[in-house]
Parts: sequence; structure tokens; C-alpha cells
Amino acid sequence: MVCDNATEEANFEVGLYDDDSSNDRPGLLISSDTTNAKGTTAGWKSVAVDWEILPNTVYWIALQVDSTTTGTLIDYDFFGGTGGHSFLLSQTSLPADWDAGGNRDTDSRVAIYAVWEASADSCTCAGASTNWEVDLEDFCVITDACDLTTGNLTFINIGNFTCDAQIDLFNLGDVGSGSVLYVNDECVINVN
Repeated sequence: MVCDNATEEANFEVGLYDDDSSNDRPGLLISSDTTNAKGTTAGWKSVAVDWEILPNTVYWIALQVDSTTTGTLIDYDFFGGTGGHSFLLSQTSLPADWDAGGNRDTDSRVAIYAVWEASADSCTCAGASTNWEVDLEDFCVITDACDLTTGNLTFINIGNFTCDAQIDLFNLGDVGSGSVLYVNDECVINVN
């Protein structure tokens, strides 16, 4: 969010809501980060979150800023047309359910910048002297050489792991009951 003015220190919350498509507003709170220092200066305020989201799904990002003696103004603009935002007044925290109390403004916009990054891939070699934990539910097929040197290769969950390259490591864990370690023609596992 962007604070347009300098104000006293306050906490702010950021939350992720599902879409109440029948009312064109946020629905239920899915995830939130409730303790963030706004600071006292104007400008961008940021927070890093680690929330799992699904593709092709509408979400709403919500903000709640604690009250300050000098009113905190956010970057807000009227532009006409469709879109807009939904807002609740006099909130001390993000509500679990946005419910029918939210106001809808269809010709304004609020500055929020969000970046999506893919979650870590358990099929990528961890690198030299690093332990590599593979999620067998990822059904990894390893075709590039991997040198863990003094690192260990361990497995979690149930599924399979296919080796079709050289893997150098210190210790090889057990895939466990119900899972399979496939060893293809190019697979060489060197346990040091």
C-alpha cells in the first residue's frame, strides 16, 4: 500500500479473502499477516507473505491500518468506469467474514502491488554440501547430474522418484513403504 502522508507509528494488517462473486466483494478471510509496522513516513509499505493460492481463482487483498492521531491517507483515486473496491469502516482488525456490511465503490482504485512466485521445487538438486529433501508427491524425474558432496538425500510423503543421472551424496534415505525409487539406465548413485 502507499501512504500519502507521514503519520504516527501504527500496526497494519494484510489479508487474503476468497471472492463473494454473487455480491462482487470479498468473502471469507483465507490468510492474514496481522503484525506489520507502518512506520512514520509517507510512501510504499510492504510485507512479505507466504500464502498458497490457486490458478484462475479470484482473490481480494485487504488492508487494515490502526488508527493514528493524524489520519493515515492511502493512495486512492477516482477514475470512473467499472471495477472498484469494497471497504469497511471503523475496523480494528480484519474480519473473518467480510459479510454484507461492506461498502462498494465502483469508480475508484487503491494502489496495491502484489508479486506471485512459484513455490520451491523439491525436484531441483539442492547443491553441494546441502541436504536435499524430495517430496515424493512431486514424482521427480532427475535427468541432470547432482553433486550434494556431503549432503544427504531424504524423502517425504508417498509417491515415486526416478533417477536417470549421476547423484553424488553422503547418505541416501529410504523412500519408505508404498513409494518407489526408479533407477533408469543413466542412473548412478555414489554414496560417499
